Amino acid sequence: MFECPKCGFKDSPCWRASHFMLYTITCKIDELEPFEPELAEALRTSDGRLEQGPYVYRYVQQSGRVYRVLKELEGEYKRGHWTEKPKDPFQTELPKILGTP
Repeated sequence: MFECPKCGFKDSPCWRASHFMLYTITCKIDELEPFEPELAEALRTSDGRLEQGPYVYRYVQQSGRVYRVLKELEGEYKRGHWTEKPKDPFQTELPKILGTP
């Protein structure tokens, strides 16, 4: 659980670091509801994206996952669907895999 050493703010214990997205933390919507019910309700009624405070939240209904990233970092990963390596816009062909002609 994150605790700010300066102001003493404690983050909800349901948030975990994402394995696939840098600087993004994630949790299930059902895990979020007991700790932050207003946020969970706002995410369920939104179109999947919500800006609140310094964060941008993304709710994926199919998996029930909520992703949280700082507003400053959202632009870096939005093009690659919130992954760390977006596709090169100048790539014209697929790279060859070792051992294939």
